[in-house]
Order: sequence, then C-alpha cells, then structure tokens
Amino acid sequence: MKTKSFISTSKLNDAYYPQKIQSKLIKLYSFENHLEFSLPITEQLDSFDIFEKQIFNTDLEHLIFFSKMQLGLLGKRDLDILRSKMNSGVKLHFALETDCISTLSELEKCMLELKLFRMNTMKESQEKLETLRKNVPFRGRKTDFITKNHLSSKRDYQSRAHEEKPRYAALAKKFDEEYWDGARETGYGGYKDDGRWERVAKKMIDFYNLSSGSAILDIGCGKGYLLKEFKQAIPSLNVWGIDISRYALEKAAIEIKDNLTLGNAISLPFENDAFDLVLSNMTLHNLELPDLKESIREMNRVSRQHKWIGVESYITEEQKWNLMRWQLTCECFFTPREWESIFVDCGYEGDYELIFFD
Repeated sequence: MKTKSFISTSKLNDAYYPQKIQSKLIKLYSFENHLEFSLPITEQLDSFDIFEKQIFNTDLEHLIFFSKMQLGLLGKRDLDILRSKMNSGVKLHFALETDCISTLSELEKCMLELKLFRMNTMKESQEKLETLRKNVPFRGRKTDFITKNHLSSKRDYQSRAHEEKPRYAALAKKFDEEYWDGARETGYGGYKDDGRWERVAKKMIDFYNLSSGSAILDIGCGKGYLLKEFKQAIPSLNVWGIDISRYALEKAAIEIKDNLTLGNAISLPFENDAFDLVLSNMTLHNLELPDLKESIREMNRVSRQHKWIGVESYITEEQKWNLMRWQLTCECFFTPREWESIFVDCGYEGDYELIFFD
C-alpha cells in the first residue's frame, strides 16, 4: 500500500496549524483507516516543482493531505497532476475533515465548494485543533541539576515584603551593578564564583553525554560561571553565552569571557542547529509571555539536539506567596501544568527543572 502525506507550512484559511500537530493528526488518521503512515514533505505546496517531484512519477495508491484547505494552495498544473493521478485510481484523504474522495467528480465538487467550505468549517477545524493540542503530552524530562543549589540558600521572605520593594525591583530589572553586586534587597547581594556550579556542569555533561567538541549555549549566562565549569571539566568544549547585562559580561569569568555576547533571548545571533546543548537557567521567567514564547522557539531553532530550561514555579499558595515576596525580576508566575502547556504550544520537547520557594 503506497501512500504519501502532505502538511503545509503556509497558513490555511488565515490560521496556522503547527507542523507537529498536523503530522500527529495524519498519523492518527492513517492508523484508524489502516493506511501506511508516511510524511515525505513539509514544504509549501504552492510550489509546482515540489509537488511534481513528490507525486508525478510515483506509483501511489493514496495521497493524504492534512486538510482540504491545502487544495487551495495548488496551482492549475498541480491540480492537473492530481486529476491524472485520480484517473489512475489514486484516492485523496483529508485527515482534519476525516474524509476521502476517489472520483474526479468528487474532486471538482470539492474545488467548487472550497470557498464556502473554508467559511463553514473554520470554527469546527479550530475546535478540533484545540482539542488535539490539549491532548498532546509534554515529552520533556524533569531534572534535578539546580534544586540542590537553590535549597542551599537561606531566604528571609518577609524582609522583601515592605514598601520599598517596588523601588528595589525597578533597580533589579536594570540588571546592572545593583542587581549583581549591590545590596541583597536589589538582587544577589554579590554574585560570586563560589564553586556551586561545578556539580551542575558535571551532572549535565554526564546526563547529555557531552564530549570533546560539543557546543553549548547558555541563554542568560550572567557572569558565565556555569560555562566556566563546563570548560574546566572538558577544555575542548565549545561554550558560548548570551546575556542582556553589560555589567555581568564585563565581570565575567576570564576563562570564557571572549565567548560571551551581549544580546537578547528573543533574537539569538546564531545559526540554526548550531549547538548540542542549549540551556537557560533562571532567565526565561523574567520575560513577558509573548517574549517568553519567542525565546523558547529560538532555543528550538539553534539547538540540534538537547535543550534545558530552569525556571521558577509554585504549587501551593504558600509557595506562590513566597515567590511573590522574594522575586524582583520575574514576569511570569506559572504552575507546573501551565509551564508544560507553554512548552507544548511552543513545540518545545527539551528538559526542564522547576524550583519552588518553600
């Protein structure tokens, strides 16, 4: 049974359907209809050359499209190819609408009704997509790289719950000297290389099987102490960091200072698939939600293998209250379930760790 399946990178009726969701729905449709699952193409179907190459000289029995909407992306020559294939007995399947057409008359009727079809089925399609999105499980693994460090620090939550807190938070959000090396009320109270990141680096090296020549990017690297420990553990590692704090980069560990870049998490100045491990430790929750999502998508883009995110979270009301009192720069306050939902929405399947304020 020879099949080919197609998903679209173009918007369908002004709606964007993530490619992962499209492929999952096609796979489910194939299974339920006893068809071979294949997904050979993810490019836009408005290119005749791509469509011709995929099906014109191929012995097929079934063509599976994500949606009937994709027929609207095909040009006249593409449709002629489709008609010739149907003349030879090929059946067309549409996973989103769970429909199949096998004759030219059905195809012509479908094309004539496509404009009306888009209008009438858009709401139903969106509802089906939303249901599917909610049921996609998050595949990332929970880790315990940094929790021990977090628990080793003593925090007086009440000390920050006073009338000066808004002013201190405004200073902290400049990520300048007051945040890194000023008073405890405005940040770290002196962020020093005290050796706490050595254990974390070694655990990550073992967990991700990093070796000579592996490339690592730390988003929100600060003074680069974690990257320094990576480099000390395996001198031949290629380590890179990016941070918005000019002050932190100026005070960075001398061993890796030349590999640190001033920049923003939502627009990483690196090529696609450039790193074996992309990590972000206690940084992304400092972004507003739209920027948070964009930064996660950027992590996906520059990673060719492993990804890890560490962020703050809460489960109980006490943890939430402590987090609200202690934080200075956090913009996103989410439960574990909410974090996983964001990861799914962004197509993130990397690992993560949540820290809690008990």
